[in-house]
Amino acid sequence: MQDQSVLASYKNGAIVRKTRMSDVKYIASRLRKADLIELKANSPSSPDVALMNSVWLSNPCYTICLYGEPIALFGLCPQKEVGVIWMMGTDKVLHIKQTFLRASKEWLNYFLELKPVLFNFIHEKNTLHIKWLRWLGFSIINKWENFGINGETFYEFVKIKKYV
Repeated sequence: MQDQSVLASYKNGAIVRKTRMSDVKYIASRLRKADLIELKANSPSSPDVALMNSVWLSNPCYTICLYGEPIALFGLCPQKEVGVIWMMGTDKVLHIKQTFLRASKEWLNYFLELKPVLFNFIHEKNTLHIKWLRWLGFSIINKWENFGINGETFYEFVKIKKYV
């Protein structure tokens, strides 16, 4: 019997499925260093509580698994006509780099169908994700100094659906 929560399967053993609550604690304890720094700079909550809040606010929310192991969470928090897009992951995402890059464009297009304007904020030191966001076509629109609970620098990024 096929798992009904699996939404996409890839040749290298990666899948995308609906998020389970057990994924949150698992990933929170294994976050990439840059993701952990970003979470701590933006939230007074522990990583698992901060991630759980994002999951609760998201519709939809998905987990990337590699051979059954959760390695990243991503989702969309709807807000009227726009959506707050987010992702947090472990270093194991790098094990599926090519698949991840190709699939991220597909999932981004799906989210743009749900909300034509996607945005969020990213810590200035999260350089790998900034590079990835630019590759996906996001624009950095503002630099926010003294942002979050520790007064650190964040960038606001946005992508608007093209209606052609």
